[in-house]
Amino acid sequence: MPEELYTEKEYQSPLLKTLGDSSKLRIIDFFLDNSLFDFTKKEVIDALGMSKRTFYKINPKNPLVKLLKEYETQLSLQIAEVSL
Repeated sequence: MPEELYTEKEYQSPLLKTLGDSSKLRIIDFFLDNSLFDFTKKEVIDALGMSKRTFYKINPKNPLVKLLKEYETQLSLQIAEVSL
């Protein structure tokens, strides 16, 4: 997976554009975008271009994580509608 998808500003997700580009949100965003795949900690850290100390794991069953996923989906749909 190309690292620039998660490190370059031009590829930033709607979630990060609206809520900010913090390490925690970048990790959450990564797992929301890649929820069907398993990654090692090293793969995630490398993809996000961050250090081991800033790595966290999210719980996909957490109500906040579910809400953020829905929020990101709705933002993406709105952006797609504007682009048409």
